[in-house]
Amino acid sequence: MIHWGPYSVPGWGNSSEFESYSEWFWWYSTNPLGDRSNFRGYRLETFGKDWAYDDSFEEFTAEKFDSKEWVDLFDDAGAKYFVITTKHHDGFALWDTKETSNRSALHYGPRRDVLRELFDAAATYHPNMKRGTYFSLPEWFNPDYGVYGFDQFNKTENPGTDLMVPQMEQLVYDYGTDIMWCDCGAANGTADFAAKWFNEVMGARSL
Repeated sequence: MIHWGPYSVPGWGNSSEFESYSEWFWWYSTNPLGDRSNFRGYRLETFGKDWAYDDSFEEFTAEKFDSKEWVDLFDDAGAKYFVITTKHHDGFALWDTKETSNRSALHYGPRRDVLRELFDAAATYHPNMKRGTYFSLPEWFNPDYGVYGFDQFNKTENPGTDLMVPQMEQLVYDYGTDIMWCDCGAANGTADFAAKWFNEVMGARSL
């Protein structure tokens, strides 16, 4: 699993008894009651009280990102597949989310389709390597973020219909992911999405 996104900018090696992960920087630095790794203290000391997580978007430049180097490294390590965090809980996407959102690497920082570059490199140089995507169902910043549970987003009045499922479908049908890891609970449409994907794959195999 490759975690890479704007959280890589403020993240640091917080080795301690309660060590946590850089992709949770936003959450712990703004929720002091749940912060036992001093995320909040580090944020205040390093960036100041007026700094906001979204300020890291433009600093996440991917300037040294080389997709071929990455997939060559995976292959050298003996990996048969890889999974990249296309969107973590911060809602920042590494692919072209089109009309569903402008919170992406196409609009900020790299201004590149990072996922497309990585998948294309894998397909070109290591075609037998499976390409996988991690996709966060909840988005911390989103006011439509629902409570944890497993209610389906099927009705038009339910939030997520125009965001969550369309984005998952982009990863499958536009980018050709072989694997999709949908993370976290919350009301979502994964059951219907997965059934459709499964049936289409099985139908294609029968041709």
